[in-house]
Amino acid sequence: MTNAYFGWLNNIIYAPVNPAYFIHTSKNVTLNNLFSQPTAGVIGPQPRFWVHFYRWQMLSAHQTQRTGMIIEHKKTPLHWGALNLALFGLEKDWYGTTLDVPAAFGLAIDHGSFWFVATRRKPADIAPRSRPGEFTPELWKHDVAEFFLSHPDSGRYLEFNLAPNGAWWSAEFSAARTRTDAGDTPLPGVKTFSDLAPDGTWVAAASIPLEVLQARFDFGPETRMNVTFIVDSPDQKFLTASPATDGPPDFHQPDVFQQIRIQDGGFTFHEPR
Repeated sequence: MTNAYFGWLNNIIYAPVNPAYFIHTSKNVTLNNLFSQPTAGVIGPQPRFWVHFYRWQMLSAHQTQRTGMIIEHKKTPLHWGALNLALFGLEKDWYGTTLDVPAAFGLAIDHGSFWFVATRRKPADIAPRSRPGEFTPELWKHDVAEFFLSHPDSGRYLEFNLAPNGAWWSAEFSAARTRTDAGDTPLPGVKTFSDLAPDGTWVAAASIPLEVLQARFDFGPETRMNVTFIVDSPDQKFLTASPATDGPPDFHQPDVFQQIRIQDGGFTFHEPR
């Protein structure tokens, strides 16, 4: 994988390196100045984002299934403000139409938690009654990032929704769209974080205790996942990291979830000088 520097996130320079891109965040950043540097290739006193290319959408269905859903395994604890992980870009919707602004996500585990990070450099339509950190149903009616995670044997799966403001929701299913519990029961131990920039750029993250995912879904190397987004509400566009199927958007298709691939130690980056 080529680790060349290509510019700041607000001035991405596309290059024919690898068929997909991801974004690597530096440590100890705040979103207020995360996207404030307009000049590509210029390093200020606190570098914000540098961009590497690994564009998920350019991979065929066969290639993505072979590659798997990449989860970085960090050897030191992660925490908000110093996540230091790769973000994978989704630049096309369910029907293959290129978005004006891509969305991006990252997945990681450390000693005790599973981390899900989502971001987009465009103002989001946020559920009006949602509040940061609160369990909130029907987030999917507005802009939201989601992941799906299935049990390797039983087929039970988790749907987890994360709003741009850090509101969240989760539900467990025994089969496609078949809830295990008619009520809304929050997944225990969830913590969420979020920040919004003046231009509407948003970053949100959720951490979930690994022991919870292991106990309920036997989380491990045989786990299968998908990451999805709903953006540009109310004229919603549906994004999926797994290959889209024929017909209208439907994220509840466990058969297309991809097996995870744990990247031990995470990715290594050559930072710009």
